[in-house]
This record gives sequence, C-alpha cells and structure tokens, in this order.
Amino acid sequence: MLEANLSRFILPKDLKLIKMTRIRHGQEWHVVKVRQEFEVCPKCSQPSTTRAGKCHARVREEGLRDEVLYLLIQKHRYYCKHCRKTFTEPVSIVWPRRRTTQRFRKKLAKKCHNYSNLSRVRKDMRVSSGLMYQVYYEQISTKLNEFKGQKWPEILGIDEHFFSRSRGYREFVTMFTDLKKRRLFDVALGRSNKALLEQVQDIPGRFDVRVVSIDMSGTYRSLIKKLFPNAKIVSDKFHVLRLLNPAIMTAGKNIHGHRQELKTRRMLLRSRVKLDYFRRADIDHYLKDKPELNEL
Repeated sequence: MLEANLSRFILPKDLKLIKMTRIRHGQEWHVVKVRQEFEVCPKCSQPSTTRAGKCHARVREEGLRDEVLYLLIQKHRYYCKHCRKTFTEPVSIVWPRRRTTQRFRKKLAKKCHNYSNLSRVRKDMRVSSGLMYQVYYEQISTKLNEFKGQKWPEILGIDEHFFSRSRGYREFVTMFTDLKKRRLFDVALGRSNKALLEQVQDIPGRFDVRVVSIDMSGTYRSLIKKLFPNAKIVSDKFHVLRLLNPAIMTAGKNIHGHRQELKTRRMLLRSRVKLDYFRRADIDHYLKDKPELNEL
C-alpha cells in the first residue's frame, strides 16, 4: 500500500511500479509502461498495433531526500507497416533520445541558476559536466527566446560594465536597462557605435523610446541620436554627483589647507529637503563666509 501511494505521487499514470532496488547513493525503481490500444509512429503518424518485442531504458529521475533515483523502464517495440520500421513506445516524462526526465532537468537547471559555483552543482547532483552545461545552456536559450520580438522600452538606461580581460586589454559590454520595469533588457559586446549598431539595430520600436539615461558619455550620446532620434537624453544622478564631489573636495582643500571631514562633505552633497532644521542651520553658518563653496 505504501509503495503504491509513493509511486502514484512520483510516477505518471502511464508507468507502473514493479519493485525497488537499492543501489549506490540511491535507488533504482523497476517500472513497466502501461500498454495502450495502439501507438502512433513518430515518422509517419500512422497508428500501429503490431508489437515487435520488449526493450529497457534506464533514465535519471529527481531523487528523494538528496538520493539518486533511476527508473528502469520496460517498454515495447512496435512495427509500422507503412514505414516498415520499428519504434519504441514513448514515455510522457522523458523526451525522445534522452536519459533524464524533465522533472530532473528542471531541478538541475534551478540549482545552476541559484548556486554561485557550477562545480558545487555537479557534486551535489552527481552528474557529469557535459550534462550540467547542456541543461544550463538550454535554460539560457529558453530565456533568450522569451525576449525575441520584444520592443525597446519607453524609458531606457545605457551604461557600460567590465566583462573580461584578454591579452592585457579590458573588454566591456554595454547594458540596456528597462528603467520602468527595473530589469535588464539586452547586453551588447563592446562600447563603440559601430559594434553596438550592428548588434541592436534590428530590435523593433526604437522610434518609440522617449527617455534615455546615460553617464554623459559622448559615445553614447551620438549613439542615441542615431538609434533613438525621438528620445530625450538625461544624465543620471549618480554621475552628476560624481562631478560635484571632486569640485567640493578641491574647494574645501583650498579653504582649509586639507580635505574636509567626511561628515561635512556628506552633508554638503545631501539634499536640503532631507535635512532637519538644525543641520541646515549649521551648514548655512558654515557656508556664510565661503561664497565659492556655497555656490558649488
């Protein structure tokens, strides 16, 4: 009774559990494919009822309590009179020409996404590197297909990011971000206008982009004028403040002969709206006899 309930919870309806065998690091379940009235030939799609013997397939299934689980499936061969060839009956949880179930591949892909090191995934799941990378790249390919045909977002952010170092030279990638939904839209290798135009010019909807936020780079400014002619260029707050910070430090050094305290510099960079009355009064008193620093 317990085995029947367990098999009903794990196995699909077209498989029936016969017995369980203990193996190294896990278990092996012997199951039988439930016979149907007929099977359809995968080549010509003609139904066939002529059986031509039995065969076995050993596939990897999602384990129980971190144990390895294999399914030894007993299937039947069928003979197609139209093609004059034999074929094996399919199993719902296993795709053709594979030795792993879809549930196991989903678990492996989830671990590859959550773990920071793929070597740990290979050790925990007890799989080969080839299978691990195959499943991981299938997941990435599926995610990329979801973005095919998507239009440019109305509010776009463009920035560069370090990618790798090759032969002593640093390589960068350009990241296109959907600022309205706060997620990454696309990544292109390089940061020159020619390289970026070749990679992203086929994406539809570039005339509908209204706002583009950049880091005041001349390269990206010329790219936006070519790629998004109707967009308004906005310099992001982070890079604007980066221009003010060195100027405030230089002005403070000229006044005091040394760099200002970190607390004072932070107060000068913060918005007056977010400061209380007493701190605003202290800053006004501090800047009263310093007109250059007050202007900055």
